[in-house]
Amino acid sequence: MKNKKNIIILAVIALLGVGIFLTTISSSYSRTKPYYSGEVVSFNGKIFIGSVNTGNLELFTLENDKLFKKKVIVPDDLKYTTFYDLQFYENNHNLYVYLTNGRYVYKYLISNPINPQLVKKIKDNSWDWFLKLDMIEDSLVTIGTKGIKIWNSDYQVVNEYKLTDIKNYQNISFSKQGGWTFNIAGDKLEIYNTNNRELLKNINLNVKQDSIRKIFNDNINNLIYAVDDSALTAFNFNGDIIKQFKHISASGYDVAQSEDFNYLYFSDGIGVVKMSKSDLKPVDWIYTTNLGIANSWAMGLKTTVDSKGEKVIIFNNSNILVLDDQLEVVDYYKAEEKDYSPKEALYLGVDRNRAISGSLVALRGGGFGLNESLTITFADKKIIAKTDENGRFVKILTVPYVAPIRTDIKVVGEQSGLSYSVGFEVE
Repeated sequence: MKNKKNIIILAVIALLGVGIFLTTISSSYSRTKPYYSGEVVSFNGKIFIGSVNTGNLELFTLENDKLFKKKVIVPDDLKYTTFYDLQFYENNHNLYVYLTNGRYVYKYLISNPINPQLVKKIKDNSWDWFLKLDMIEDSLVTIGTKGIKIWNSDYQVVNEYKLTDIKNYQNISFSKQGGWTFNIAGDKLEIYNTNNRELLKNINLNVKQDSIRKIFNDNINNLIYAVDDSALTAFNFNGDIIKQFKHISASGYDVAQSEDFNYLYFSDGIGVVKMSKSDLKPVDWIYTTNLGIANSWAMGLKTTVDSKGEKVIIFNNSNILVLDDQLEVVDYYKAEEKDYSPKEALYLGVDRNRAISGSLVALRGGGFGLNESLTITFADKKIIAKTDENGRFVKILTVPYVAPIRTDIKVVGEQSGLSYSVGFEVE
């Protein structure tokens, strides 16, 4: 049931806002996979929801007000094992999803979400590292270390440019027709003219910590809506404040247009607020921090419609939450525990297998548990290491000061119990 609106609760929530946020951040070290962003599309009467917050694509559908996980798509490359972003695309009565693992962009046909089909895999010969995807009309946009690139239907780059200050690649967005590029860089909202590559305006924001933040560009009224850590503000393209609503949380994340053009929604960690665009006054709101799941924190926000009306989808830290246009709960999907089991076969290698005492050698390995503590035994010396999120590690070792001997370098996973050895000769 929706929390009721009264002054006392508002005051209490305002005081607790910072504490809740810090608790949410610390939960990133727990075994729960947080949901903080994703994409949403309505297709053939169903709502499709996708998130790559776990490193894989988790694909959900909302059917008859029930949220189902339909498929998990894992990167097909043992070297680049994490998806960074996704983008839905509808064409010729089919639904597709673009995915990137940095090196490659994948295009899957997902009209039948249970049986996705890979139809395209592209890369950039300049060794661009793709970190975000978007669409401008029917054109794919990649945002990466080499800049922003716009691709045609034959997947050739037809336009590219760079921004001067990128703090978070996920905070880059575009106007509907692509004439403007928006970038939230720390406490600045940058507006670029895409056509002449010029920075039009820097707008100051009240930002206390870096996080994923999104703006909404109202191209009909030529306004930009941004929610920072103190207010939801409508700016014009000169950076002037046209209207503003000061929220009660200590954080601000996302703002999205309602399917009813008279309204929009924003998320501020503690909940979601529905706003009247005409005067920027709240018409409804809900606190999401304890909607049946502890440690919820409203961040990414999307809107779409199905046969039953508008739906508001919240990436709510410990869950993906679906609300209707009255901000009543439709359904939610609870975040699962992380899987720390190995992703690949166990392996170990050293850059050279013989050296004198005091020399440096590089030891590389993989196939251990994810984020696992390791004990390396080298002759009579023990060294501590830790794997990354893919179960891999690199460690520079000093060859022990011992008499010339044929020995092993042995690595043991403290949690998994997995072990592997490689021969080495101390000269």
